[in-house]
Amino acid sequence: MKKSSKKLIASVMACTLVGALAFNGTLAYLTDTEGATNVVTVGKVQIDLEEPGYPGNNSDEVKRVIPNQEIVKDPQVENTGNNAALIYLKVEIPQENFTEMSLDGTLGEKKMQDLFALKGLDGDWELVKTEPSTNADTQKTKTTYVYAYRKPLAKGATTSKLFDKVQMKNAIENDLSGNVEDIVVTACAIQATDIPGENLTVDKDGYLGTATLTSVYKIFMNQSGDKDVRPADDGNRTQTGKLGTITYNLGDDASLNDALYEYSTADYGYVPPTPTRENYIFAGWEPEQIAADSVGDISFTAKWEASMTATLETRGLYKKVKNIAETTTEITAFLHSDTKPTDENMTDANVISDRKSETPIYLWRDGTALKWWSKAGNVNAGSDLYRLFEGYSSLTDISGLADWNTESVATMAFIFKDCKGLTDLSALGNWKIGSVTFMSGMFDGCESLVNLNALESWNTGNVIGMDNMFCNCISLTDLSGLSKWDTGSVTDMNHMFEVSDDGSKLTNLSGLERWNTGSVMHMSCMFKGRTSLAILNALESWNTGNVIDMDNMFCNCISLTDLSGLSKWDTGSVTDMSEMFGNCYKLTGASAINDWDIATVKDFGYMFTNCPYHPTFTKRAGTWDEDGTFTPTS
Repeated sequence: MKKSSKKLIASVMACTLVGALAFNGTLAYLTDTEGATNVVTVGKVQIDLEEPGYPGNNSDEVKRVIPNQEIVKDPQVENTGNNAALIYLKVEIPQENFTEMSLDGTLGEKKMQDLFALKGLDGDWELVKTEPSTNADTQKTKTTYVYAYRKPLAKGATTSKLFDKVQMKNAIENDLSGNVEDIVVTACAIQATDIPGENLTVDKDGYLGTATLTSVYKIFMNQSGDKDVRPADDGNRTQTGKLGTITYNLGDDASLNDALYEYSTADYGYVPPTPTRENYIFAGWEPEQIAADSVGDISFTAKWEASMTATLETRGLYKKVKNIAETTTEITAFLHSDTKPTDENMTDANVISDRKSETPIYLWRDGTALKWWSKAGNVNAGSDLYRLFEGYSSLTDISGLADWNTESVATMAFIFKDCKGLTDLSALGNWKIGSVTFMSGMFDGCESLVNLNALESWNTGNVIGMDNMFCNCISLTDLSGLSKWDTGSVTDMNHMFEVSDDGSKLTNLSGLERWNTGSVMHMSCMFKGRTSLAILNALESWNTGNVIDMDNMFCNCISLTDLSGLSKWDTGSVTDMSEMFGNCYKLTGASAINDWDIATVKDFGYMFTNCPYHPTFTKRAGTWDEDGTFTPTS
């Protein structure tokens, strides 16, 4: 903060609109010796910007401000005119590139950030705009915050204080440039009556809505010559500095966001945003854009085509896609084309939709990509995607699947089997899979998958089969993307995470802690071959009361040292435990499972083969042989 000898500057940004709207602006600098009050009258609006608590530039606290210090600065606005007004305060906070220290002494990241914080913000003010900017001449940066007073301010009334104090942030002083810095507060007012197109009705508490306050401020900027808005062009003919207004004919129940409603020469070539309308596809604007040399009002009409539905042909889909691909191992991408195919590719051989579809779905090969296109707004994936991309070992881009409606699909078994190059599943993130019952082998052999985060929102509540689902996904390191899955209906998890080759990178099973496994009957080979898996604590709450098969479940988990995560398992229904912990030669003990209920187990063959330890079962007598096989004697 600096000691300033300059007098308070009054900046007026004003012009008159239809309806005799008036605007007023005053400035209050933190360091002005003349105080923070100035009066400027324009049209029917007159306001005072006051800071009654500011101690003055000559006070020691202002002249010697240091990091973390607070200074009283309390801007408020008095309506000294004859008409009610809507009030805005624009606060400009200087930025510096510095490191901030927290109260506990922790250092944050050094970054460009506000040098001051506003303290005691009042609830009668609402933030309607935030914008960083850099001065082209000085290269100083700042953040501008625009606050709207939520109530129309009556004649003679004064707003509440926007804030009480400003606090210099707890900056590491060596980071600071030493530049002269000011906090600038600008007050703006607009007459609170007769604003065309704006609903100025207050609610029961006397407040205006956020949308209204924001819209009125935009009007202020458009009319005031504010630098955030294009200046008027030479030859512009309206008082607003624009050539004309823009209207839109959208059709019933359509919506349009972020469109222009006035234009100037700078807007020549403007194409409105794409509108939306349920059950329709947008087909363009008439006219297509604002033509050069346009003057006067312009009306855009939206063109629509009724949305059609097409459904993939379930029977023989895998073979048909494979025939179009020719050599599946060469395909790297499956894409949704924005443009229709050439006549050469619009043949019956390229149609992958069923006969009931309202319009065809075409599929063709373009280089190493498969592309599909349809006029249909709703592309239904049908009921069965079995093996659809099996063996596409070079496939890396499946973005073309994002637009498929999978609500009716019942089977996704082996759909991406042996897609060895696939790393990104984000295209599947929004798939609705509530009808799917079988996911067997879905990602079997996807050797490059590292995590499954894209699948975290899947509704798997009706899935019965998850066997082999992530089998041979050797690069998986993180299962947290599965933490919210509903597995309450799953009965088969055989081979689900099995790996047949060395090199598995999965070290723990975090993400599976809350799985409901109460319906699961089959867990054979579930984690077999996960050679980096060291602990099983994530499984300690699993309900295994209905599981029949546990053979080979942790076989070849050669890094496994501790079985304590399995100590509470209910094994009362299990009949097969053969090779369950085979070759787990780093085990430091097995006593954690001494109390397992093994009354129904019929096969203990090689259960602890090549292991240094085995349990001493307490609920069934028997002997262990050198091959790790338990033979019951009761």
